[in-house]
Amino acid sequence: MRSFKCSIDTFPLVCLVICILICCTVLAAGFPVHACCFGALVALSYANVPRTIRVDDNAISISGVIPRIYLFSSIASITPVVSMQSEFFGAWGGYSALSFSYVGRNFARGIRNDSGTAYFYCTQRKNFVVITTTDGNSIVISPNDPDALIADIRSRHPNLISKHSL
Repeated sequence: MRSFKCSIDTFPLVCLVICILICCTVLAAGFPVHACCFGALVALSYANVPRTIRVDDNAISISGVIPRIYLFSSIASITPVVSMQSEFFGAWGGYSALSFSYVGRNFARGIRNDSGTAYFYCTQRKNFVVITTTDGNSIVISPNDPDALIADIRSRHPNLISKHSL
C-alpha cells in the first residue's frame, strides 16, 4: 500500500483561524454552550478533510472521518488534469468555510458525463486527477504529487490510466 498526501490550501487555513477566533470571541462574550457547539462543529468539519489517498492492488481510498473507498473493479478510467483550474471547474459551490476543503458534489465544466457533475474530495485548487467509475460517476481528487499517484496506479493497473488528459 502506498500513501499520497493532500495538503490544504491557504484559504481554508485562513478560514480555520477565523473560526477559532469567532469561537474564542463567543466564549469570551459569556456564551460557553454556543462556543462549545461551534467548536465541536469546527473540529468535526476539520477532521473530515481528506488528508491521504491510499492505493493498493484492490482499491483507492480517501481518508476522512468516513473514508471513501473505490475498488479498481468499479473504476473505468483515471485521468490527470493538466488544464488550469479556472478553465476546468465551473463553480466551487460545495466549498464551505466549515469544511476546510472542496468536498461534495459540484458542477465541473471539464467533466464529460451526463450530469456534468463530480464528487470532489480536494484540499487544493490544483493537482487534479479525475476518476471515472463504471456507472458514469466522476470523482476528483487533489494529491500533492499527481504524477506519482498516476505512475503508481499505472504500475498496478495500466489499462485504467487514460491516454488523454483533461
